[in-house]
Amino acid sequence: MPGDPPPLESVTLPVGGMTCAACVAHVEGALKGSPGVAEATVSLMTRSASVTFARALTTPEALVEAVRRSGYTADLPRRDLLAAQRADDDAHAREARSLLARALVLVLGMGVAMFASMPLMTAHAAHAQADPLMAAFARALDPPTRAALPWLYRLDARVLGVALLIGSAALIAVCARSVFVRAWSAARHRSTDMNTLVALGALAGLGMSAFSVLFPALLVDNGAAPDVYFEGVLGILGFVLLGQGLEARARKQTTRALASLAALEATRARIETDQGERDLPIDDVRRDDLLVIRPGERIPADAVVEEGQSSVDEAMLTGESAPVQKEKGARLVGGTVNGAGVLKARVSALGDDSVIAKMVRLMRDAQARRAPIQHLADRVSAVFVPSVIGLSALTFLLWIGLGDGGVPGAVQALHASVAVLVVACPCAMGLAVPTAVMVATGVAAKRGVVLRGGDALQRGAGIDTVVFDKTGTLTVGRPVLSAVVCAAQGADQRVEADAALTLAAAVEKSSEHPLARALVDAANARGLKVPRAKEVRALPGAGVEGVVEKRSVRVLSMRAAAEAGSLPERLRDAAATHEATGATCVVLLDDGTARALFALADALRESAAPAVRALAAAGVHAVMLTGDRRAVAEHIAERAGITAVHAETLPAGKVEVVRALKANGKKVAMVGDGVNDAAALAAADLGIALATGTDVAREASDVTLMRPDLGAIPEVLALARAALSTMKRNLAWAAGYNVLAIPVAMGALVPLMGVPMSPVIASLAMACSSVSVVLSSLWLARARLR
Repeated sequence: MPGDPPPLESVTLPVGGMTCAACVAHVEGALKGSPGVAEATVSLMTRSASVTFARALTTPEALVEAVRRSGYTADLPRRDLLAAQRADDDAHAREARSLLARALVLVLGMGVAMFASMPLMTAHAAHAQADPLMAAFARALDPPTRAALPWLYRLDARVLGVALLIGSAALIAVCARSVFVRAWSAARHRSTDMNTLVALGALAGLGMSAFSVLFPALLVDNGAAPDVYFEGVLGILGFVLLGQGLEARARKQTTRALASLAALEATRARIETDQGERDLPIDDVRRDDLLVIRPGERIPADAVVEEGQSSVDEAMLTGESAPVQKEKGARLVGGTVNGAGVLKARVSALGDDSVIAKMVRLMRDAQARRAPIQHLADRVSAVFVPSVIGLSALTFLLWIGLGDGGVPGAVQALHASVAVLVVACPCAMGLAVPTAVMVATGVAAKRGVVLRGGDALQRGAGIDTVVFDKTGTLTVGRPVLSAVVCAAQGADQRVEADAALTLAAAVEKSSEHPLARALVDAANARGLKVPRAKEVRALPGAGVEGVVEKRSVRVLSMRAAAEAGSLPERLRDAAATHEATGATCVVLLDDGTARALFALADALRESAAPAVRALAAAGVHAVMLTGDRRAVAEHIAERAGITAVHAETLPAGKVEVVRALKANGKKVAMVGDGVNDAAALAAADLGIALATGTDVAREASDVTLMRPDLGAIPEVLALARAALSTMKRNLAWAAGYNVLAIPVAMGALVPLMGVPMSPVIASLAMACSSVSVVLSSLWLARARLR
């Protein structure tokens, strides 16, 4: 209709060139300032930007250009998500190797420059005025260097200095070019980032060294030593790249769950055609092709079994180690592993429509979604670099004003201001929360749980009440045999029950009715040999009948059985007892005589009671919320260990119960699986859905359990608490490091220790700061969740 807002779409763009939180802020600003953009979230960890936009006002191509204009690289997303994920993994691995290799060359260059500079560093007694710490190194290294390399001291000082200047400049141009390119790009776009700080510091050190080499007499005449800092400049850049390389390697560890999912996609598939079996590349397989899957092979695509029986290892999908039995009509997930049988299955989904691709997409989206605690770090990071540059300038002025004056004082002032530039670490602030989110989502994925981002983690950490739907959540959602009551009292009840169940399963074997399947499954579970029934026919509204071993066998509803003849009082009483707890009862008639009653009920999940106990041990209160009758609800609640029950509740009433709990100050998680749970899932602080449930429920939830194991719920809440604790610890460390390191670099400890911070030591501290945050997050993988 006229005046309606244009429909919104979402796209995730790969973004390159980001190194710190300031970069994230610049890219986000560029995207949010573009016409038609409703929301933009940029992730330093996944190197991507998730953008919600109006197609009528802009396009993905225009968004890519907006990122490029801000000084960073961007591309349109690849259509094949799994291939894109593998390409990203390869690119991150190459980036880490390149950074570490270049860092190694620069650090080795620092060592060479340090020894080669010995004749220059020891030539002037005034060296300690510039950098006492480096002077101490020089005094310690000079004797062994003079003994090992006496020819070095015979070289002309100017020639040696020029050679060091050219060699250092060449190493910097080859190995550290990216730092200066990114700093220049940021400057051209009137912004700053971590590269700005490092580039300014390195250029200042290189400029001081070049001046000393080219104009030594001018410095000596003014009472200053013509010191060179080639080893310091190479060390600054080397340690910065080393930190980035270690960070990239650690970041690759945090994305291991994504990489392992993408690696599950098969490269080839065997299909059956009119001409026989053909082995094809997976890209040539089409929907509705008939796959032939042999024992031990990886299932190449999502498919539906048409022929054969086998067990399939679905641990990659659900985290459940026990193989799952598959037969005709069962769904197969691409990437899972076939067991001992041969299966023929019709392809149902490929590429981006596959279950694996959807899981990768969910995890990438989750890892890009910020926790609310991240917003504080973002606001600090946005002004961090300009503030540090201002503090560096203030440091220079303070040292000039409080120093001895002259050229030596100016050299010391420049030294301190360079240390301030180099020691500051915006990276640690930017990585503090995203690394914890990424590790936590990866840990959850290995346990068969998909989390929708940092906001879900932060909300999950505060949950103190979990509300469970009953049918399909606490219970299995289908009828199972709960009791067999035999009419004959004197016989061996176990033998008589098995004999009755054998006859019932025989006539129900060909039926797809849920009650029929429950009887057949129970007979199979007991290992009973079920004979073939003849003349089987359905009795509409009543049951089924057939002939088994020349005996007339009927399985009838209670009403139909009563109409067929008198029922023993024993069976009538048993029916009343079981029906009061929600069971459905059917009666076996053997040659017209009521022989046994079968009670079939929706059974409690095996994991329900242990999950409720684990929640209680963690101080979390459990509540049942169901539309079923109160007697049925209380029976299930008692077996699960739940004391708070809300029964006979309509979908709107479920929402009201959740809102009432929240109004009383509770932090509420809702667990459900059906359409009628979707509104309550959305209303809760944290929505948890079972993957076996409806699409609507999964879309309304924050957490999806890929296997119907309620024991994952206390694990998820424990993981959320551990993740939030890690986020806070990381932020405290990042903030504390900068609060302490910057004043020390400015010279706060000089009155006590008499030694200012060396730029080389500053660069090493900065590298350690960002790496320590990533390593702290990786400890989440070892968190105890039980």
